[in-house]
Amino acid sequence: MSIANIYTIDERLYPECKPFIEQAAALIKAGRLPRIEITGVPFSIRSKAPFRNYRTQIYELFRDPAYAVGTCFHEGGHGVLMEEDGISNCTFHGPGIRYVRESRLVLPYGAKIEPGQERIRTVDAALILERTTQLAVGEVAMQKFTGIMETSDDEDYKDFLRKYATMPDELRAEKPEDLWKRAQEIARTRLDIPETKVKIFAKVPEYLTLLYSAS
Repeated sequence: MSIANIYTIDERLYPECKPFIEQAAALIKAGRLPRIEITGVPFSIRSKAPFRNYRTQIYELFRDPAYAVGTCFHEGGHGVLMEEDGISNCTFHGPGIRYVRESRLVLPYGAKIEPGQERIRTVDAALILERTTQLAVGEVAMQKFTGIMETSDDEDYKDFLRKYATMPDELRAEKPEDLWKRAQEIARTRLDIPETKVKIFAKVPEYLTLLYSAS
């Protein structure tokens, strides 16, 4: 998930979010900060304006409890669907700034899920749809459970497009935009399953604690 604009959660419409917003607010009030991952960014780059500006922007965004809660729901959707699909030991990581050596650019992100152990699978249409759904579910979960409709980010979709471009021709019969829309619909259906919702809601307080791990 890349960094985005400030989010808004209407607690009257989404009262289940209230304890999470209160948890994030308490962490912020206690002086907790997000730990920004910058491994791989050369020291010479860290002193330059783009890096410093992104770091400042990340800190400012995560001073807003709603932004933190929305981020955790987004990543919770990714993490839970991966685990339900058999990817074990998925881990949450907070914001970071990565360095792209080819373009010499720094790119910020708000949070991410690192997949754990995956079993060997045959690359076929079913697997591609499953992986696409895992990418599409983040924003779907955030919108469904928090009401956040502000533009989140398109990093998941860009990731999907990069992977789509490497797929064998016989598995690209469906246009990428159509496959993405189909994956979004599947994600919405899966999020209607009560057990899946419970799992995602359980991830949010866990992820908030991990998110504000610096002081």
